[in-house]
Amino acid sequence: MQHALILAAAMLSLLLLACGDGGGPSPEAIEAVRTVASAPELAYGDPMPVVDRDHECVIYGGGPSPGMRLSGKCRWGAERDDGDWIVSYTQSWRCEDFSGLVQGYKPCDGEWGKYTSRYRVDAKGNVSFVDAGGQFPPGLAQ
Repeated sequence: MQHALILAAAMLSLLLLACGDGGGPSPEAIEAVRTVASAPELAYGDPMPVVDRDHECVIYGGGPSPGMRLSGKCRWGAERDDGDWIVSYTQSWRCEDFSGLVQGYKPCDGEWGKYTSRYRVDAKGNVSFVDAGGQFPPGLAQ
């Protein structure tokens, strides 16, 4: 049943993209994002990521197992870099919910904190880490 729902959602997404104004992400950009989002070693576990717009998400923080969980906003993006794609994943949270005093990072003292990780996806679908930065990695917050 879950596979049927995923297939139906994918078909609806393709239909909306085909009928839309062409202003959304390309099918290639969506595929690059899906490659990163579904990579088991990255543990994003997001088989149907939303591309180029903020969406509600759960941000996983540190602490004793199972770790902190809080509501936030996430955003996937993709841009061409020669023949490859650079895929970004940005997690944003309200500082009052998740301030985190993490050694080596500034405390979250504004309204929103955020952290972005970027990955390269080559023409063969191989994923490699590019860089990361922002407030602090949410997984380090306790």
